[in-house]
Amino acid sequence: MSRKQVSDEAARKRALEMFALYQELGSLDAVGQRYEITRQRVHQILHEHGLIEPGAARRNNSNKIFGIIQKRKAGLSIRQIAQEVNLSRSTIARKVKKAGLADIDLRYHTGKISKQLTKEDVIELYKRRKEGESAASVARSIGIHQRTLLRLFRKFIGDEYENF
Repeated sequence: MSRKQVSDEAARKRALEMFALYQELGSLDAVGQRYEITRQRVHQILHEHGLIEPGAARRNNSNKIFGIIQKRKAGLSIRQIAQEVNLSRSTIARKVKKAGLADIDLRYHTGKISKQLTKEDVIELYKRRKEGESAASVARSIGIHQRTLLRLFRKFIGDEYENF
């Protein structure tokens, strides 16, 4: 067996390993990070060995977006999803917003909370707080930070906030 044949076999084996990892992780970028190469180079290697065709990453991306939406509907936070699918939180937040699920994630869209929650919703949360439930617990139940919850109380209840 010649040196070139050995080299080709090793390259093919590496490409097959990369392809298996790509199918497992779902992104060329994640594979590239594991092998310390760019996602473009991963795509080139897989394409050279006939394991992937041009545009396949984009088609796979639609499956990834569907998975992100399902995870969000299941109640996972933006941070948890980002760690699972190896994307940034801002990318996940954009995908969630584009899918029309931004109202679920209040943590990264604090400026829009007032448009998404009614005064009655906030009053209901405030009643839970006054009944002895911790602010952190109330905030966690709707997926926001405690400080954001207190801002909501001030914004919606205003002067009544202290005397409610």
